[in-house]
Amino acid sequence: MNKPDITMNVTCTIPSFTFPTKDTHKLSRYRWFSVLSAAFLCVALFSTPACAGWYQVRNYTGFVGSYPVHVSLQNYDELNRGEAGQSKIEGSYYYDAHRRPIALVSTRHADGKLVLCEVTPPDTLGDSPVVPKPIPARPNPCPMELSVDSGKVTGLWNDGRKSLVIHLQEVAQLDDTDDKSQEIKPAGEMEIPMWYHTKRYLLIGVYQQTQDCKSSMRKLRFINIRTGKMDNEMAFECGAGTVATTIFRNVWQGSNDKHVTIEFPGGFNNMGEDRDVFTE
Repeated sequence: MNKPDITMNVTCTIPSFTFPTKDTHKLSRYRWFSVLSAAFLCVALFSTPACAGWYQVRNYTGFVGSYPVHVSLQNYDELNRGEAGQSKIEGSYYYDAHRRPIALVSTRHADGKLVLCEVTPPDTLGDSPVVPKPIPARPNPCPMELSVDSGKVTGLWNDGRKSLVIHLQEVAQLDDTDDKSQEIKPAGEMEIPMWYHTKRYLLIGVYQQTQDCKSSMRKLRFINIRTGKMDNEMAFECGAGTVATTIFRNVWQGSNDKHVTIEFPGGFNNMGEDRDVFTE
């Protein structure tokens, strides 16, 4: 069974389910299927009383050419084990000088190499990223070709007009797919550049893990795109930012320009709760 792009991070207790109607369910129409998929995942993949999480993410810093970058890549080796989706890679990166996140999608080739497309991120949890069509100004929309070896990443960025050498070094990793050994390395926190950003802010989800709380987005940092300074930091309860299968999609466009929406567990039939957060 192939997993949809949006699924719920739930315990192995299968939630009661009432088919949502137009009148009773204001959230995304795609989520009813997500709950069933999550329930199947728990039964099929784990024999322990509680499910592990979705996330296998590695963070890198380094250079594209001479430009410093932060890169975050998520794989699905455990979640989609034995299926075509196991080779899927998604990511988010930004140039330190510009601080605007760029969404990435890729499929890992048989030789382990990654060819990453710089995509248009979705507006809602019900949509998928879109790979732009080639244009004269940018003939190649999939410009990053990477090889990963023991925490070091090398490759090329080539958009069809110019080519830049890539050198990255792993600096942190998050793996909560094993419920007995969920961990963030090094111990502490993991910064995730969300796909969505406002006109003013780069949004950095800070994932932390404690003895009484599995990996969750315990903070959201608002990094001023113009100055690079952190203008604000919000704290959240355990479980925040663990709803969308793609970790970079747990924060998205809010009800207006001064709000963002954050995904929390719970809500209608345990299909997730959308909370609007004031950004300014």
